[in-house]
Amino acid sequence: MIQWVREFLGLRARLQLCIFIVASGLLYWWLGSGDRPMRARLPSLFSHHSDSGEPVVWIKDGLVALPAAYQTNTYQAEGRGVCSDRYGSQYIRKFSTSATNHCDNTSTSTLTCFTYRAHESRVDSFCMGVSATVDPSSRSVSLDCSTRPWTDEDSAKGAMELRHFPSYWYNTGPDVIFNQYIHMKGEQETPVVSGDSKRNYLLVKREPTIENLWHTLMQISSLSLSLDILRTTLAPGTQTSLFTTQDAKMSQVVILDDFDDGPFFELWNMFGDIPTARLQEIPNPGTGKIVVPLPGGSNPIWGGDWVDLHCDESAIINAFVNRILDFYDIPHSPPERSALTLTLIDRRNQRLLDNQDHLFAVLQKTFPKVKVQLVDFAQLPFREQVETVRKTDILVGVHGAGLTHELFLPSNSSVVEILPPTLNYKGFSNIANFLGHKYFAGKGREQDYTGKTGDWHADTVFIDEDKLVQLVEKAVAVATS
Repeated sequence: MIQWVREFLGLRARLQLCIFIVASGLLYWWLGSGDRPMRARLPSLFSHHSDSGEPVVWIKDGLVALPAAYQTNTYQAEGRGVCSDRYGSQYIRKFSTSATNHCDNTSTSTLTCFTYRAHESRVDSFCMGVSATVDPSSRSVSLDCSTRPWTDEDSAKGAMELRHFPSYWYNTGPDVIFNQYIHMKGEQETPVVSGDSKRNYLLVKREPTIENLWHTLMQISSLSLSLDILRTTLAPGTQTSLFTTQDAKMSQVVILDDFDDGPFFELWNMFGDIPTARLQEIPNPGTGKIVVPLPGGSNPIWGGDWVDLHCDESAIINAFVNRILDFYDIPHSPPERSALTLTLIDRRNQRLLDNQDHLFAVLQKTFPKVKVQLVDFAQLPFREQVETVRKTDILVGVHGAGLTHELFLPSNSSVVEILPPTLNYKGFSNIANFLGHKYFAGKGREQDYTGKTGDWHADTVFIDEDKLVQLVEKAVAVATS
């Protein structure tokens, strides 16, 4: 009996040892082969620091791993058309591989720019400069960079000279920032720097549409995408990202325009540990890296407004939404609720919903088991707007920026869009598909009234109560099935 127990224990020990060896081998394979440091850790952590304090990155096939927010995306590989190349992680990859230095060998600064044709009608670009001097007194930035001769190799890989950068609506984008704020070598004497801040300045020239949630989020998303591209690009001749985790912590958004803050200004503080400031508010001249990001008008989310896109997810949208939730410490999983909640967007400026109070009362009466609420989002701080939407199952509203809130709906929610009679907009429908929401749309009817302009942007929208009830019935049926 004793001998049998000994044999059994010995067998169990050998079995445990085998399991340990196999598990260790799998872990080592996952972390990388022997030519990469084990401390490169998990691929979800694309950049951090080693025991010596030096930044290390996870590298595979010469590429820096994508941030964790992108790694669960189905459209990581090429060959999925716009789903991967414009809305999936390939958007990051294709930009990253276009890195091109624009300065010659006599320059003490470097200027690395990225170019990608994400949309058929336009080539987009953005840049990062190293050893730049930011001077608040002159409201300018200096780079000791003499641009080098352009080569056929540069053109063959799709890179673009600074002078060919496109301009974007509302006088925004890198072309405008370089022309109005950045002085290259020989254009202006470099100011004397009091100290060396080593900050990283994220230079943003906003659109005047500061009250518009959609426009604002597109600009903030474009900055976020620009930084993700930099984080997944290796600095030449190194095993370090162009923009490390430490760079991100030492970053500051610098606002170049003179527009008011607007209701969403706090969102610019998502980037770095240093509060957002206007260029003239920086205490002293400083040196460091500058980032001239993609403008809101280039954002790929804005690139599919008028066509039906057949993509059932978007890595870039999911990553951006989760970052906003994290910024406000809002859980990714919404709170449990005992009843459905329908939120009707209360528009108060233009494109008003005719007879709104009556329609609201009809919805309350028709769906007594649903919590139906009328919400004027403009009266709430943005954090409360997001929290309200996280507790919403069905979002109903006239076409407009208010429907941007569908980004923050819980998974498997529904969107009901009431469109002006002449509008064939697809943007909110596509976003619903990206996020896995059900989408229902109904067009208002043509109606003459005093003050009608003929411009759908401003005119009141009329919809019969029966038509609205039918749309909401479909959304409720889906939510309860």
